[in-house]
Amino acid sequence: INTRSKFSFFCWRKGSGEHYELQIKMNKYNLIAIINVLEVILILGIITLAGIFRNWWLLLLLFVIGSAESEKRLLNQK
Repeated sequence: INTRSKFSFFCWRKGSGEHYELQIKMNKYNLIAIINVLEVILILGIITLAGIFRNWWLLLLLFVIGSAESEKRLLNQK
């Protein structure tokens, strides 16, 4: 509920135009948190599909995505 209210607040403020850039800067970490949640849902979905269809290439794909994500995060920290 907390994340949803932050996100709706962001969308509402985005419509006002003049505070657009300021709001982007303020809500940068909120957006990152939302993206991380979506990534977790996606990964869980891939694991579930891999379990249902016994497709090992999905798990391989997941591993590749995970490796790319951790590399991206390391680059962002520098």
